[in-house]
Amino acid sequence: MPLKESLLKENSALMDSPDYFGRTPLMYCVLADRLNTAKCLLRLGAQVSSVDNVGRSAAHIAAHKGSIKFLQLLAAKNCQFSLPDKEGQTPLHLATNRRITDGSCVKYILKAMSSDYIDVQNHQGQSALHCASYFANVEAVRLLLKASANPDIGDAKGKTPLHFCAGNTQSDAVLTSEVLLEKGSSSLIDWQDHEGRTALHVAVKAANKYVASLLIGKV
Repeated sequence: MPLKESLLKENSALMDSPDYFGRTPLMYCVLADRLNTAKCLLRLGAQVSSVDNVGRSAAHIAAHKGSIKFLQLLAAKNCQFSLPDKEGQTPLHLATNRRITDGSCVKYILKAMSSDYIDVQNHQGQSALHCASYFANVEAVRLLLKASANPDIGDAKGKTPLHFCAGNTQSDAVLTSEVLLEKGSSSLIDWQDHEGRTALHVAVKAANKYVASLLIGKV
């Protein structure tokens, strides 16, 4: 038996011991990309459901990093991908960030979790589709919409995913806006947030002329 496994067997409490931030050794394996060590910890009984001080599990960390191999490893141990952190964010929310453009993690999580959770909103009322739209992550937006995510949901300020996308000045924002408009209701383009702003207001304020032009053409 490798030395590290024998030591862990003798000191099993160490496997789930949190640091100052509440992070366990398994979480650090995900952060540091130590897949074999994670397999060892899980084989010896490390808890996949442990959360840190902000309520994030190893699955949240893996989703935010875009690590499909860790998501697969955790899923094999019955990890729950629908559990929110203390901000109400699920791993699906975090998998939509701007650094992850291939959609593999979003696709995997969508298959692994119940469809009942696809439109779960965080404490700001934002769904995973809001987050993907904010980053103009067009592949994530497409995958979410294909899985029946609802583009006609307002957050706590009444903003839809289209509002979020309209404020993004990256080149993919135009295509992302087009995809949202194709799947949204006919009233989406006229949707006003709680301050009366449509997506066009947001695009103009952000000097986002390409998205503004798209929206004007749809009016």
